[in-house]
Parts: sequence; C-alpha cells; structure tokens
Amino acid sequence: MNAHLPHASHRADFPALANDWAYLDTAATAQKPQAVIDAITRAYGVDYATVHRGVYERSATMTQSFEAVRAKVAAFIGAAAANEIVFTRGATESINMVAQAFGGMQLKRGDHILLTALEHHSNIVPWQMLRGALGLGIDVAPLTPDGRIDTDALIAMIGPRTKLVSVAHVSNVLGSVADAYANGCAGRRPSRC
Repeated sequence: MNAHLPHASHRADFPALANDWAYLDTAATAQKPQAVIDAITRAYGVDYATVHRGVYERSATMTQSFEAVRAKVAAFIGAAAANEIVFTRGATESINMVAQAFGGMQLKRGDHILLTALEHHSNIVPWQMLRGALGLGIDVAPLTPDGRIDTDALIAMIGPRTKLVSVAHVSNVLGSVADAYANGCAGRRPSRC
C-alpha cells in the first residue's frame, strides 16, 4: 500500500477545494482532482462507448482503458488481483452492497458487527437493518479524547462472535483520519499483521 500522501501537497489538484474550503462529506460524494475531471470529460466526450458490451473498436478501447484503471487501483491499494476491485458510485452504495451480499449470506443470528463511534450513518443504517432482519449484535468502539478511533479498544472488542469490522477512514463529522493499517489489522486479528 502506498504511504499516506500529505493533503497540502495535493490540495491544488482539487478545483473545488479552493479558498481553504474543507469538505468532509465524502460518504455522499468525493471531490475530484482535475486529472479525474479531465478523464471523465474525455471519456464522456471524445472516447465515449459502452464498456464490456460492444464488439467495435471504440468499445474495445474504452473497455481496455476501464480495465487499466482497475489494475492501477489494485496496485495502488495492494490487492492480490485486479478482479478483486469493484467500482461503485460511492461509499454508501459500496457499504450497502457488502451488507446485502456478505451480510445477507454469511451472517446469522447472534453474530456481531463492530463499528466505531466515528461512523457516518451510511455505515450504520445498513448494519442496523441486518440486525433487525437477522438478529445480529452491533458493538461500537469508542473514540480517544482527541476524537480518533481507540484502536486498543477496537482490538479488545473483537470476540468470537465478531464476524465483520466496518470502520471509516476519515470522519465527515470530526475530520479525524483513522490509522487504516492498524484498524485493518484489528479486523483481521492483530496476530495476523
């Protein structure tokens, strides 16, 4: 996984973040860097064609471009293979897909989901709905006094009934940036990190 990129050096890449404006609602939609805006404009303009559906040259080219991005994302986050990457419209849709696909098929009455007090409602409501439908437990890890996820408490709360840990990386309320590596290790059991 790539090292954390300092926000100040990349802020200028995001036209919507001019004048020191702080945007904390990335669960709803994320601001785009100019390179992404340019690529979207090019894709919807000059290069536009259906992906994975057409047998004509422009469609094949667009499909190759789409799959090249999937490979880049896989390499960036350290995925074992590009086919592990699923593109969605945003975090809310992604969480709902995991809740319905994984949760609906893998979780059973008495299983627990571990969240944190830092979560946006888009990472709470889908699990509450599963709790009601399947009889699950939801545990909530506390924050430290400075508004960060208490990773030690998170690890301590993982028990034999914990089947899923779902943690925000950046809070849209406090702006806190979580230690994604440490929290990911907690979800996999610290002995495996």
